Amino acid sequence: MFLRLCATIVAVACSAFAYTRCAICLCLAAMLGACGGVVAECDDSEVVKTALSVVYDSEELVGLGLTGPSGKVEFTMADIVTVNHNDQTDKYTCRAQMTVTYAEEIGTPPGTAPFAYTVQTTGSDGMFYVEIENVLRWLGKAEKLRREAAGED
Repeated sequence: MFLRLCATIVAVACSAFAYTRCAICLCLAAMLGACGGVVAECDDSEVVKTALSVVYDSEELVGLGLTGPSGKVEFTMADIVTVNHNDQTDKYTCRAQMTVTYAEEIGTPPGTAPFAYTVQTTGSDGMFYVEIENVLRWLGKAEKLRREAAGED
């Protein structure tokens, strides 16, 4: 619980960072040293929780009323793989299958699409940050794949 609280506090504090081309570049760190000493790799449970927290807290989704108090979407990640690991910077490039499930009142079936993110340890202080792809772009990709699979396009 304390580790989740630490990650949430840092995520909220860093959520004001500007967008970069295809990524939401957020300094989303979990205080690893102070909060429990987790290794920052793609499939680590705290890294996954932090990445999902970033998605839920993204300004795009909160602004559309999909996340936050309304809770109209749910995200899950599966099939997490490490695509690349840079030993020099200790940065992992990760890919997972992310599924979005919409609340019943939205009327949209679930969608699944590949989701990219990176995680990098920031130094000996035991912190890491997660960089995720643009959430709205990902939602569009998931919806397109869902429609193609259903023969709607």
